[in-house]
Amino acid sequence: MTLDDFHPLFHARTFAIIQPESRADMIAALRSLAGRIDAEWKGAGYEPADLPAIASRVLAESRPDREYDLGALADWTLTTPDLPDACNPFGPLGPPAFTVWSNPHFYVNVYVYTTPEVVVHDHDFSGAFMNLSGVTIHCTYRFEGDAIDETVHAGALELKGIEAISEGRVRAIEAGERFIHQVWHISQPTVVLVVRTPPLTPSPRQFQYLRPSIATQVFRNDSLAVGYPERFAYTRKMAECLRTSSAGIDYVKQLVRGERPWDAVWHLMENSRYLRNAGALEEVIALGAKHQGEWFGAMTNAGADYDVFTSIKWPGVVLARDRIVLASLISFRTWGPIRKSLEALLPGVDARAQVVETLGSLVDAGAIALDLRPEVRPLLADALGDDAAPDPKLDAVRQQPLLLPLFSP
Repeated sequence: MTLDDFHPLFHARTFAIIQPESRADMIAALRSLAGRIDAEWKGAGYEPADLPAIASRVLAESRPDREYDLGALADWTLTTPDLPDACNPFGPLGPPAFTVWSNPHFYVNVYVYTTPEVVVHDHDFSGAFMNLSGVTIHCTYRFEGDAIDETVHAGALELKGIEAISEGRVRAIEAGERFIHQVWHISQPTVVLVVRTPPLTPSPRQFQYLRPSIATQVFRNDSLAVGYPERFAYTRKMAECLRTSSAGIDYVKQLVRGERPWDAVWHLMENSRYLRNAGALEEVIALGAKHQGEWFGAMTNAGADYDVFTSIKWPGVVLARDRIVLASLISFRTWGPIRKSLEALLPGVDARAQVVETLGSLVDAGAIALDLRPEVRPLLADALGDDAAPDPKLDAVRQQPLLLPLFSP
């Protein structure tokens, strides 16, 4: 995909008044698509393993992206007297999610993303997805590891591939570790059509993956929205309360030492910035490794990555090029692959200059928290050149977690 391929996809889909029959076309097309999938899958015995291939083929042949209009979806929400049974995996605080068709076997959902980030995850359902509008940077992963308990696995997470997905492109969704991915939504908005089963296990079994080596279960409530175990919901709020007191660090130590592995991981993740600023992070991780097991030592890197991810004010990252730069910085561990991905996704753009321009503009806008003063930005661009000698003036810059991949060969 070239830069010219990106530009026509970034235009805003209209909310302008359109003809009623045009509005009806989109909903009718989605219902027809759902009916076709249902008939073919029913003929295969509604086996979950068969849905990805069936849904992918029908999506590719039907091309519902050609009928897409956000105004039609808006009109449907105003005029439909009986909405279908819904499956909203994000809950009320997540991105907009609309179930436009459903039966007991599967759902047809439309998701509208305005910010780019989604964590690395697998699924407890099967199906397929297509971009109706916009571009997504799609990263796929491989995980090999062992179960610490039923909610935490430890091993190695490896990036398998990265690609740009545009309108009309289809990808199958297989349940479990066979399909681990992360999607960076570049366009604003990016609209995705998902055909999916309900959860395939009585208690949904989905995992979120923390680089470089930890997988933790995603807990969902009865409506399938993301939630927390009851005990963790109490203790995390108490930890939040105690951050302003002298008892905060000791409380987190007790949580990391004595709670079950899932809780210990996420107490560390949620308090990593607080512990780092207090100079206690390494001590707490060592304590966790002593009581939880050696696997907990990997939380040093996992916590840093999570801190970087959550520190970015994603709604302020608007430009497509800036989203692509951040996706590459977070997805890759070294400068070489970062440069290659930027050169592939943004042909004709100087990768060094674009990285510095993006970081500088986002720092100036307050979207990312970096110490990257204007006078050191040219030095950073020089440091990213081939065979560049280390510049002592960049020593402080090198230690910032978001920038570490830039200085790794």
